Amino acid sequence: MRKVRLAFGIIGIMFSVTFCSTSNTVKETKESSRWSGGQGKMGWADAMEKCKSVGMRLPKAQEFAVAQASGETKSWEQKGYWTSEDVSENFAYSFNILDRSIIGTEKTFQWRVICIR
Repeated sequence: MRKVRLAFGIIGIMFSVTFCSTSNTVKETKESSRWSGGQGKMGWADAMEKCKSVGMRLPKAQEFAVAQASGETKSWEQKGYWTSEDVSENFAYSFNILDRSIIGTEKTFQWRVICIR
């Protein structure tokens, strides 16, 4: 079986596609090691610390939007997640995977957390 591997980037996120010449299937793999997987629900300050403790950070809303548009978030809970972007002393933005909405939320609210490298 001959494999051809192509890599391309979309706004800083790398994707790779493997074409297998023995079948008409395309196997797509993303650099999922870039995302931590679910870290639970917590307030914004705790979310920032959680990501820092695992050597990562909270993603920006734009990074969530790119991941959602690429289908990378299909296996994630289709709910709201904290972003790294704060609005004010008491509010930060969250990103809703289902409808791609970005809302300002009190930092004490318990949103889901996923971290990025």
